[in-house]
Amino acid sequence: MNRQSEIVEQYFIKDKSAKEYIVFKHADKTWILPSDSIGQALSLYQPSTWKGKALKYAVRFGKGNKIGERIHLKKKRIRLKDEILERIEEITELDRNEFEVAVYMGDTSSWQNEKVTLQVYDRNEIFCYLKLTENERVSKNFTHEIRALNYLEEKKLTNVPHVLVNEKNNGIHYFAQSTESGFNESPKLDLSNKQLDFLWDINQKTAKKLNYEEAEFAYYVEYLKSHKDDFKDWEKEVLERGISWVEKRLKEEPYIYSFFHGDFTPWNVYYKNGELKAFDFEYAHFSMPEYMDVFHFITQASMLGRKAQAGGVIHEYRRCFHRLERYVGNPDFTYTCYLLFVMSFYMMRTEDALKVLNDKFKVWIEVLDYLTENHK
Repeated sequence: MNRQSEIVEQYFIKDKSAKEYIVFKHADKTWILPSDSIGQALSLYQPSTWKGKALKYAVRFGKGNKIGERIHLKKKRIRLKDEILERIEEITELDRNEFEVAVYMGDTSSWQNEKVTLQVYDRNEIFCYLKLTENERVSKNFTHEIRALNYLEEKKLTNVPHVLVNEKNNGIHYFAQSTESGFNESPKLDLSNKQLDFLWDINQKTAKKLNYEEAEFAYYVEYLKSHKDDFKDWEKEVLERGISWVEKRLKEEPYIYSFFHGDFTPWNVYYKNGELKAFDFEYAHFSMPEYMDVFHFITQASMLGRKAQAGGVIHEYRRCFHRLERYVGNPDFTYTCYLLFVMSFYMMRTEDALKVLNDKFKVWIEVLDYLTENHK
């Protein structure tokens, strides 16, 4: 039995009289969706590539036919355990017959994904998202995300979720947050003024001047410095160039650091009445160089959404450059900060990261080389 199956059994019970769920997998991730509301349930799956969109169409219309067989759809008669359904009833103030629950699990080869995310909804709206875990380390991540959301609420940020529930019961950590998201939101890959204005608001309300050693960012640079010998010679040279530039500037005098979402991407935002709303603050930080989220958005939208290599990422960055200058004093410098952070972050969280994530690191290094070429 694989780890995902074990997690399913932690929260579900096999029941021949229960409603039918559709189970499908993609990129080592798993979705468990009620068959009788599959259209709304698929809001939990938001692909941006044409392959992902084709898979979403196939899941929606592939039940019980050859399409379903080709994508290995499975049908299961299962139900959530009563203690979980009772908790959802308390959160939503609804009877269990008045809501549906769709379930998502990430790739559990990484301990960070030993959790499930539940979308609680009916035919008309999504009521909330509920995360569950029995893994103590993941529980600490929940606590961190809750701290971030409470911090933003204190700072009067309105376009983020509210914490509805944060408690442990019978070994399960329950973390529920509000949402105003509609069904079948389509990710928007282009950087627009909506994203920039949202991040400007965060920056205005959380920015502070700190000495370099006081900022969380310094910890990631130090970690990368201590592991730079893991890289090839030319990659190491590029890293040293970037680190030298960043440290020289940030150590000169106090610099402006601000709140950092940590995973600000087209998949972690939605739009309500023309306003951008962000969610999934699991990787948030409180003292990072201002506007680093902009560069995460551009890079992830290019690499994951457009399947771009380094040249495509650089092209998209240059296309946005003049708009970025209105917000960021030196976009090349802040982008360099972001790339040093993201490489350090993945080296910390992924065992043997340079091999496992070789394609990502190759792109990041090449973009860093482009940005720092004039700062030898």
